[in-house]
Amino acid sequence: MTLPAQTRDVSNRIDSKQALLESNFRCTLDRLTVYVNDSASQSYCGNEPFSIESTGRFITIELSTSFWSSGVKFLCELQAINETDDNDDSCRCGWKKPTKIVGGMETGVNEYPMMAGLVDSLQVEVFCGATIISEKHVLTAAHCLGNVDPSTVGVLVGDHDLTTGADTNASRLYTVSRFYVHPLYDTEAPAQNDIAVVMVNSVISFSEEVGPACLPFEHQFDSFAGSYVAQTSFDPFILIETGWGLTEFSGMKSNTLQKVTITVITNRQCRQQYPGISNNHICTYAEGKDACQFDSGGPVLWQNPTTKREVLVGVITAGMGCGSNKAGINMRVGAYIDWILSVTPSSIPVWGSRNPGLFPRDAVLFRIVQKCFGL
Repeated sequence: MTLPAQTRDVSNRIDSKQALLESNFRCTLDRLTVYVNDSASQSYCGNEPFSIESTGRFITIELSTSFWSSGVKFLCELQAINETDDNDDSCRCGWKKPTKIVGGMETGVNEYPMMAGLVDSLQVEVFCGATIISEKHVLTAAHCLGNVDPSTVGVLVGDHDLTTGADTNASRLYTVSRFYVHPLYDTEAPAQNDIAVVMVNSVISFSEEVGPACLPFEHQFDSFAGSYVAQTSFDPFILIETGWGLTEFSGMKSNTLQKVTITVITNRQCRQQYPGISNNHICTYAEGKDACQFDSGGPVLWQNPTTKREVLVGVITAGMGCGSNKAGINMRVGAYIDWILSVTPSSIPVWGSRNPGLFPRDAVLFRIVQKCFGL
């Protein structure tokens, strides 16, 4: 088992109260061997505690047992010696560019590097939102992909104004390899398990303008509202929704990326409007503000107050109309972490690549699609 260190200096300790390896001469039978920087450090047996420090990013722990072993048990704790400072860039997700939807406002150019759009190469338009989660994957809503051929879809990243490419050099369009729709998604119940992963053919090039949102690993079981959070003294969580969707119900789509600040309501409150709401959902509401048509699949972002990173806590799913007095329904990403990891093996987290994007920015979205799909 190899454990990556979050900082350069790491200590590893086995607690003797919870470690049980049979004592034997020179630890030739049951033993625990710790490797630091790919070199064998020392083998341990019995229940004596130890502590060892590394000077690199990895510590490898190897447990060996003999044929005659009566069983072993141990608990180890990996601890970073040095606190991560504000300038440490090891957390390669969720960064947001400092810049000066109904009831919302236009974002700054590339203010939200994790924002992506699904492009229909036949209609030459963004038909759903998505969020970058790795160098090969974006997260979106399953209902966006119904009866859609992956070969006709592109993933647009780094864009802001869909009518021109002059506002950002970060625009890239990536062809799609395949869709992963949640196995329990049912078109007869479209607001349930409405989540999907889209895999691109090439590696998404990360930069200040393009990069992944953080997934809520530390908040996997948080509802960000709901009974057990709302019962504490926390204020309502403030979230951001972004998208190129309509700015009014049945109105014109926005050419520039929009954002709206909303609050999470409890699932108990939400069930008064939508009885089918479960712990897999997050409901959001702010008077006169809402995600709108074509925003589906886009991100609901929460800024971690400690790290200041943008965490993807929801995927926009459904609502009763733009800016209505009804709550918006979003899939709670934390409820699907295990499934997301199962379809993105060895891809999360994969930060910091500087590989070039597949397709360069062009003057208009139509020309980008032409280049990408050979129209």
